[in-house]
Amino acid sequence: MTSKLTGMKVVLCLTPTALCSVSQDTNKWRMDHITDLYSCLKCDQYKWSEAGSTSCQKRSVEILHFSDVIPILILLSASSLMLLCLGVAVLFAIHYSTPVVWSAGGSMCFLMLGCLAASFISIFFYFGEPSALSCALQSWTFVCFYTVFFSCLTVRSFLIMCIFKMAVYLPRAHALWMKYNGQWLLVAGVSLLQLLLCGVWIANQATPEKDTKSFKDQLLIICIFRNMTAPFLCVILMSILSGLCFCFSYMGTDLPKNYNEAKAITFSMFLFCLSWAVFFTASLVSHSKYVQVIKALV
Repeated sequence: MTSKLTGMKVVLCLTPTALCSVSQDTNKWRMDHITDLYSCLKCDQYKWSEAGSTSCQKRSVEILHFSDVIPILILLSASSLMLLCLGVAVLFAIHYSTPVVWSAGGSMCFLMLGCLAASFISIFFYFGEPSALSCALQSWTFVCFYTVFFSCLTVRSFLIMCIFKMAVYLPRAHALWMKYNGQWLLVAGVSLLQLLLCGVWIANQATPEKDTKSFKDQLLIICIFRNMTAPFLCVILMSILSGLCFCFSYMGTDLPKNYNEAKAITFSMFLFCLSWAVFFTASLVSHSKYVQVIKALV
C-alpha cells in the first residue's frame, strides 16, 4: 500500500499485488488489466498465476512416461522376474517326477509360479497416461493373481504344520483333509471369492481424474474409484490370508532343520507386511507422480 500527498489530501492507493493477495488461493487469480486494473479474475482450474500477475499460465501435466529412466528400470526388473518364474516352472516340469518337486508342492507349484508371474503384469499399467482400462487393471491384476498365490502359500504353510502337529492331535481331521483334497478346495474357494470381488471392483468403473489441489503449477492424473467397498473387501481378504500364512509358518519354525520352508515363508510375510505399510504411508503422505513408482514396487 502506498500514499500520495496532493495539497491537503492523503490518497491511499492499493497496488494490484496487494489487492489479489487477499485471496486464500492466490495462485488461481490474476489482475484484470483490460476493464479494471484493481480487480481480480479467477484463472481456469487447469491454469495458475503468480500473485499480482496479469495472465494465467497452463499447468504442466506430470506423468511418468514409459521412456523415463525409472519406469524403464522397473519394467526391465518386472520382465526379468516374470521370465525367472516361467524358467523355474519349465525346470520343474522337466523334473516333475523327482522328490524335490513334489516336496516343494507338486502340481501346486505351477499354479503358484504362474500366478506370481501374472501378478507382475500389473506393473505395466502404472506408467504412461492413465485411462479407465489401466486404472482398473493396475490393481485388479495384482490383487486377483496374488490372492491365488497367497492362498496356495497359506495352504503350504498349513500343510507343513499339520504334517507334524495336526496328524498327531487331530488324526480324523487330517484324514478328511487329505481324503477330500482340502488344499485344492481352499484355494478354489478363496480364488472364486476374490474373483467375484474383483468383478465388482471393475464394475465400479475407475476413472482417471486431474488433481488440481496438490500443486499450484502442476496437474497430477490419478485414478478415482467411485465406490471403495469392493477394493476394501479385497484388501481385507488378502490381509486375512497373509495373517493366516504368517501364523501357520511361524508355528512351524520349531520344526526340524530339514523343513526350513516355514522360516523362509515367515520372513517373506514380514517383508510383505512391511511393503504394504510403506505403500499406505506413501499414498497418504506423498502427492506426486513418483507415488506410482512406490505402488509399482510394492
